[in-house]
Amino acid sequence: MELYRKTDARKDDVDELAGRLRKDWSEAVTTWRRREKCPYCGEMPKFSVNAEGYLDLGCVDESHEPLNAKGCGGIIVDLVKKWDGVALPIRNRLERESKNRRLLAVLNA
Repeated sequence: MELYRKTDARKDDVDELAGRLRKDWSEAVTTWRRREKCPYCGEMPKFSVNAEGYLDLGCVDESHEPLNAKGCGGIIVDLVKKWDGVALPIRNRLERESKNRRLLAVLNA
């Protein structure tokens, strides 16, 4: 539905409109397939339904809370992007901390 709202079929040629829809769909599928894994356990995030009846996306290991993208309706791909925005900075921080520990072990040996 969001893809349709982004277009204005009254002004565009059908082939151009179809091309834009294909491009938008391709980007959505790429986002879906390349979503971040949990930075703690490396598992793919799972969907669940929250108390308000919307989809959430997060790690099933409850010890990783609040590592969860809370849904509020809308498009599933936006929820995946929200998850990536939560998981990627954590992963980057954990990788940086690991690298620093290795460097300190060498420097302090």
